[in-house]
Amino acid sequence: MYKLLIAEDDRAILDKLQHNIDWKSVGFQVCGVVTSGLDAIQAIPLLKPDVLLTDMEMPGATGLELIQKITEERYPVKTVVLSAYDNYQYVRSSLRMGAFDYLLKPVNEEKLREL
Repeated sequence: MYKLLIAEDDRAILDKLQHNIDWKSVGFQVCGVVTSGLDAIQAIPLLKPDVLLTDMEMPGATGLELIQKITEERYPVKTVVLSAYDNYQYVRSSLRMGAFDYLLKPVNEEKLREL
């Protein structure tokens, strides 16, 4: 079973991601949830997630800063960015920095499961 860390500052979206998706059925266990980029930076070495599902804009650090930190520290974490920003630069930068994928909010649960 893969470990999933969710970083999302919007409590309603975080709750939906955490509780409305049957993560176990797709081979994941939610190992933690955080509401800021800074909390995610601190949680990654402690929780050792396989996948980070992160918002782009959060207090403390952005999704891009998280991807950069993961790359610098060589953490073996796949990153999937969730964002309300349909911004080409965000998408391009995320993928170039090593993100596995970039999904737009509101998140299509079926696409998330497939991913």
